[in-house]
Amino acid sequence: MDGVSNLPDEVLCHILSFLTTKEAALTSILAKRWRNLLAFVPSLTIDDHPVFLHPQYGKLYRREIIQSFTHFVDRVLTLQGSPLKKLSLKCPTVDDTARVDGWISNALARGVSDLDLTSGVSYQLSPKCSTLVKLKLNGWIDIALVGGGVSVSLPLLKTLALDSVGVCPKEFESLLRAMPSLEELILVNVGWRDRDVKVSSASLKTLTIELGRFINR
Repeated sequence: MDGVSNLPDEVLCHILSFLTTKEAALTSILAKRWRNLLAFVPSLTIDDHPVFLHPQYGKLYRREIIQSFTHFVDRVLTLQGSPLKKLSLKCPTVDDTARVDGWISNALARGVSDLDLTSGVSYQLSPKCSTLVKLKLNGWIDIALVGGGVSVSLPLLKTLALDSVGVCPKEFESLLRAMPSLEELILVNVGWRDRDVKVSSASLKTLTIELGRFINR
């Protein structure tokens, strides 16, 4: 007897959330019942390296491979329609800013609370980030806190992690003011645009600063 197939859809979707999104998508060929389960998985982990690009085979910068990855992400996010809890998106080889912004906007529209983004393009924080509780940005993303004259508000954000991100101190101070619930701040190899940096937050409980091998808490 196949015990797995007897499990409720909610349990199967929970199990699939522990796989990478590409691995979860492959389960759709198992049986008719599995075809649409990916659309209800509450957590997506999408990484262009090494699952798609296979650098060991010299595919890292082949345009057709990168296009295959972007089309896959398009299909997955188009298929998805249910609420999304977490999105881990690592796409440093994708140089299409509008496309990456569209992917993030899709996740935010579905109420994502945990966003982990690694990108090689400039990403502008959206004023629609109000559902975020945890945010991690990695990969020399250029943070812009105000777009179209609309200030960003992150009222629920408790954890912010910036890793290898370029930040202007004045923008950073504005970001802190937009996060009244911030409890944990992690700064790893941040590229400050000025020497005068001020970290001030009444709600902050934990501050971690890492510069190379040195970690201060």
